[in-house]
Amino acid sequence: MRHERAIDQLASIPPTLVQLIREDPSLAVVGRLCAELEEQHPELAPEVRPAVTGWIRLVASLIRRAQDEGDVRRDLDPEALAAVAVAAFDGLREVADLLPEGPPLHDLVQSFAAVFLRGIAADPS
Repeated sequence: MRHERAIDQLASIPPTLVQLIREDPSLAVVGRLCAELEEQHPELAPEVRPAVTGWIRLVASLIRRAQDEGDVRRDLDPEALAAVAVAAFDGLREVADLLPEGPPLHDLVQSFAAVFLRGIAADPS
């Protein structure tokens, strides 16, 4: 494992995803495709939701571990934070796609991650 602490693992996810999307842009459409499938065919929800819920569970588990390790505030709900982080990444990806003249995805994600990680950081005192 590259990072031992959960907070470091959490921080490594956004740039890794950006790199994977850069290498294979088709990865960026999976969430969009799942949403469209569920909207047009609600009976497929049990099949397509795991594409999003799996990410939320992974991020929530890292946030819980980071709370246990003293790196993330304990007054925050890991599942809610994870949903925010996953939704933010998807939204930033959409913005980068829709506004190619704007900041690149990497810059948008880096800015969000810095604010997010600072906002959830445990008070060092």
